[in-house]
Amino acid sequence: MKNERENLLANQQQRWYRRINWGVHKQQYRRVLDQVVADKAAAQYWDLLYVDVDKVDDKWIMMRLGKHPVDMHGNKFMIEVGGCLSLSQQIDGHVVLALLPCHLEGEAAEPIVLGDYDDPSQITEAVLQRAVDDFFRVVRVTSVMLSSGRWDRLRVGLLRFHSKYPGREKARWVATNWPAFVLGSVLGIWGIYLSYVGLAASRPADMDPNTLIRRANPTLLRIVDAGWVRWSGDDERFLTLTLGNVSNLDALDPKACLLEAPECKRVANSHGLLGAPRGSHLTIGRDQTMRLPVLSESQVRRHLQGRVGAEVNVLSWGLKPELPVDLEHSCAHLVLDAPPCMVDLRSVGIPVRVEWDTTLDERRSLNTSVYAYVEEARGRAGAVDGSPQGTDK
Repeated sequence: MKNERENLLANQQQRWYRRINWGVHKQQYRRVLDQVVADKAAAQYWDLLYVDVDKVDDKWIMMRLGKHPVDMHGNKFMIEVGGCLSLSQQIDGHVVLALLPCHLEGEAAEPIVLGDYDDPSQITEAVLQRAVDDFFRVVRVTSVMLSSGRWDRLRVGLLRFHSKYPGREKARWVATNWPAFVLGSVLGIWGIYLSYVGLAASRPADMDPNTLIRRANPTLLRIVDAGWVRWSGDDERFLTLTLGNVSNLDALDPKACLLEAPECKRVANSHGLLGAPRGSHLTIGRDQTMRLPVLSESQVRRHLQGRVGAEVNVLSWGLKPELPVDLEHSCAHLVLDAPPCMVDLRSVGIPVRVEWDTTLDERRSLNTSVYAYVEEARGRAGAVDGSPQGTDK
């Protein structure tokens, strides 16, 4: 205990200078983070970013995402929190640069320590910018609202490893598990070599590097379902697409709209813009999906009326032009004297487009059609009530 006190007294002047440096460099940290927030707001990032400072002890500054509901169980919302980049000064003057992954409220999340710096001056603008890039990678990997590529997951895995085994502990881990370390290194180098040889053999002379990245990480996005969904307590339903295979979707703020629309925009309801796309828990090994709203129920009815020339009632939705068997035979009567069916059943194709911006600053899209299975009054308009009677899919 005496030696520890002597060490603290001996380092008292050094700790004092570190605290002075913190007051100077903290302003630089704030300017960088404020600029990141402003840039993402101008680019319409999917969630708002905030910069908070310690107004009591002046020991930390952080950039974080807001809280947002991601699902609903009964009458209770599941809230996602986290998504934080923090710089905090310890009692000895060291500055810890760390990330907190996104997680559900009430769950524990292990922070990722990017570095423990002896002096605040060691965290330069380049170091902080690299930490900001890693912050957005961690958000893409850990948030249930987004999806990530395999390179993002690899980078976050390395960050977790360096955080768990810093410095001497990392060397001790390698010394204890050296067979696995050597085998993993050899296999990793061999895999990189095979990938390089395969890409080089198939690469035309004029292929740009971005095309190489896209070919090494293809996205096989597909629409797996379409149907009515109620969003955010609105009083009407929305035609909503369910996307499958979104684990490798290198996408920023995906949207869905009619194919004829010049540009896809975030769908709005009576309360304002709808929230970000709903996604399942994006973890490796699970079926990953995302739901995107296209049109409100009233907009669908107007669109169909313009296509068909009469008011129709939407019974259900599907991805094929053929009528489902249960609808196709709904007018078949087993009684000989039964009255004939007074409606015509048909499918109406609606061309749609899913649009997203990639992290390579390119706009990509998926064009397809969904089909509304409708009933139309036979012989006279308005014979069938145009209000939707189908159930939510």
